[in-house]
Amino acid sequence: MSVIEWDKKLSVGIGVIDALHKNLIGQMNNIALSAELGARPNDLAVLLRMLRADMRDHCDFEEALMDPMGYSQYKLHRNEHLRADELLAEFHDNLLKEQRFSLSSYLTSVVHYFYSHIRCVDRSLGEFARDQFPRQEPSGRAA
Repeated sequence: MSVIEWDKKLSVGIGVIDALHKNLIGQMNNIALSAELGARPNDLAVLLRMLRADMRDHCDFEEALMDPMGYSQYKLHRNEHLRADELLAEFHDNLLKEQRFSLSSYLTSVVHYFYSHIRCVDRSLGEFARDQFPRQEPSGRAA
């Protein structure tokens, strides 16, 4: 089961960020498929912890790009990242407490939030970064 399919609407136009997003999408799809195939709650909790760790690394990477560029939406974007971490932590904790996985809740909270974040907030960051560095990736590498 794929809950998010990568397509050009999700691209922010920065290769390294798009690659990180693709990885996170793959993990989200893997969690949904594992749940559909009857994985135990504790096994799903492990997958959620991995997703949360990778999500944090991704957010740290984006935030490290934003601050030196003087990105005016830095605080808003960072707050969005904190909210994503809270959602994952809450979902993980509820899974361990209740010992059952709700695919519909996962889709409406975690997956929907991530999808919306990429389409709106990350896209703005991508546009800003491309304006700042029109011929190279924000990491400083040539495109």
